[in-house]
Amino acid sequence: MSRSPCVAASLKSLLPITDFKSPNHLKLSPAQAIQTQYRTAFSPFPQCNPQSTPLLSPSPSHFNFPSPNNFFQQRDCISLSVDSPQRLLFTTKIKTTLNSSNILGRGRFGQVVLAKYKDAQVAVKIIKNAAKEQIFETNGEKLSHPNIVSTLKIERLDDDVLILMEPWGSLNLQQFLSMSLKIPWEDVLSYSRQLAMALDYCHANGVLHLDVKPANVMVNGEKWIKLGDFGNSASVHHLEFFQYQQRVGTVSYCSPELLQGDIPSTKSDVYSYGITLWQFQHNQVPFSDLDWPTVAYLVVAKDERPSLTVPAIDEDQQSFVKLYQNCWQPKPENRPSMLEIVNLLKNMGE
Repeated sequence: MSRSPCVAASLKSLLPITDFKSPNHLKLSPAQAIQTQYRTAFSPFPQCNPQSTPLLSPSPSHFNFPSPNNFFQQRDCISLSVDSPQRLLFTTKIKTTLNSSNILGRGRFGQVVLAKYKDAQVAVKIIKNAAKEQIFETNGEKLSHPNIVSTLKIERLDDDVLILMEPWGSLNLQQFLSMSLKIPWEDVLSYSRQLAMALDYCHANGVLHLDVKPANVMVNGEKWIKLGDFGNSASVHHLEFFQYQQRVGTVSYCSPELLQGDIPSTKSDVYSYGITLWQFQHNQVPFSDLDWPTVAYLVVAKDERPSLTVPAIDEDQQSFVKLYQNCWQPKPENRPSMLEIVNLLKNMGE
């Protein structure tokens, strides 16, 4: 849920970066691998231990909300209801409750809690003091895909905004990767395929995610992943206003054109997807030892990309490396489309 600082102004006004530091001179620590075997990587949540490894996402017929797993059943959602008339007491209870069992995550925006809505469990993202701001999660409301977290409803309540979503998985992929020494090749392919299909669907429906990274991808015990957090997204039909909004996602995954303040495109997501594939294979946070202004300068001015330190041992893995290198090409027109990526990945590992 966390998000690194956003570039508040076009990089064009910052280059060359000299004696310039972020507000807190942020340095991201490398992910610390927990000394555990991959098969027990979900050990903090034993009820979600992996059972199988599907190479493709489940069929759309399985997209209906599954019955809550034990992870969510153990959470206290009964005391938090967004149904009327309890809805008016919802944020008050969040502010005053001492029971943290219903908190699913926290971030700069606020927090995500488990609650009840129309007799079903929902994850509620609470964005504090945002009732008068434009909420870009609305771009996700129209999306219905087995690899995208479903947004059920968006409401403004007092000074806050409540985003009701399906509860999915107990970990995001960033957390999962930090717990694993090495991800098996077949799982790298599975996650890459599922995420590619989610982004291809977004683009086909006119939505740019613009903050693609492992931390925004939820995973359950069956290694079924779903892309979430459309808080930085944009509609391809309203990009004429994007430059004035000065929004950038997480800098380490952000495309050069966005860092320079240009209008985004589907190829901006492709760039972030390429960085994410690199992380799947290397199990490292990109540019983890650098602050964000340095990363922005190196990516734009020097065409720097994460280092390749994991050898490709066969033809499929060599093709995989070539794929994400093509995804992070400096010029958007030289990057493949998500549909082309989906088709390329279908032939890997077979």
